[in-house]
Amino acid sequence: MVGQDDLSAGSLEPMERMGRLLDGLRAVPVATGRVRIDGAELQLLAADGERRSWPIHGVIDVQRIGTEVHLELPPLGSASGTNPPTAKLIVEGRGFLEAVEEAQARFGSSGRATVQRARRRLGLAGWVLIAALVVPLAYLAYTIAVPSLHVLISPEKEAALGEHVFEAASEEWKILQSEAFERVVQPMVEELQGPNSPYDFRVTLIDDDLINAMALPGGRIMVFKGLITAAPSADALAGVLAHEMAHVEERHGLKHILRSLGTVHFAFAAVGGGIDGFEAAETIVELSSGLLILKHSRHHEREADRVAVRRLVEAGRRPSGLVEFFEVLEEEMGGGESNLQWMSTHPLTKERIADVEALIEEAMQSRDPDADAQDRDRDQPWMSEAEWIDFQRLFQSDRGRHPSGK
Repeated sequence: MVGQDDLSAGSLEPMERMGRLLDGLRAVPVATGRVRIDGAELQLLAADGERRSWPIHGVIDVQRIGTEVHLELPPLGSASGTNPPTAKLIVEGRGFLEAVEEAQARFGSSGRATVQRARRRLGLAGWVLIAALVVPLAYLAYTIAVPSLHVLISPEKEAALGEHVFEAASEEWKILQSEAFERVVQPMVEELQGPNSPYDFRVTLIDDDLINAMALPGGRIMVFKGLITAAPSADALAGVLAHEMAHVEERHGLKHILRSLGTVHFAFAAVGGGIDGFEAAETIVELSSGLLILKHSRHHEREADRVAVRRLVEAGRRPSGLVEFFEVLEEEMGGGESNLQWMSTHPLTKERIADVEALIEEAMQSRDPDADAQDRDRDQPWMSEAEWIDFQRLFQSDRGRHPSGK
């Protein structure tokens, strides 16, 4: 860096422009007058005769905004406090920027001003070249690295993240304690869980009439009361649980978070320092609200349907309950119901219903006939129709109606 003492202060011709000085505290200028660069010095010759000056290497930042040049300067002597704001000198005339840069090139500049000057000189062609190099690399990182990063995160850390999200969600929704719900749901979970699953599935009932269920990373599943009163049978509820459990076992929620919050940030927190990095309230709220409105991709939905059908068939239960639930949703949607939250996060199409029916047919055909002959409990419903109706009545609100019309 060339210092002020190394060159003559008069080696540059003074260039004068009109300008105004702001102290960073008020919108009214503290001084106005003629601004010029005299050698290694930036000067303001105020209208009242006062002269202010700054070394050119002390200019913190300089930008051209419209027809003006904005120079960020150290705080004025009148500014007080532990962290006083920087001053700003606004100069009329776009050409003043070149004079500042010429002086900085000769007498030195702050690091920030140097970076700004390099960015400007790079020009449009330079940024296009950088984009041409960076965008493909970013795309590769997003499409290859991000989907694979979840394998580095242990189920224990994933479950810890899910607990943080659950705690935040619990502040928004009221949890309904019900022994009857637990007696019905817990056996379903135990039968449907994969043989080598590392997850501790816990199902919580939410006191809300939304027709919704969602799975959190690590094994937490939230079932809304409205889903129970809308489901046509216990087999339908079991189908939804199998579907949500599949989202957990395939780690769909975790993959969504990785894409949403940033790969590097999450990896350092979850793989290295731990999940505690996500304890900030705003981050947890972001996670919980993000998972609530998460619209699963077609691939994730197809994958969860496939795993759910396989689990139901392996458990010897009726997998058609999942299709029955879809058909009820389709009917409710045609009626203009407003509580179909599950539909907004789990896209439903006729094609998807047909795909699930095909999955069921394929799974049924692949069963071992000898095992079927020895197992008399094959395809047994979880409850009789009368038992299911009695169970539903426990959760109907006064303004609700029985989904079967009974």
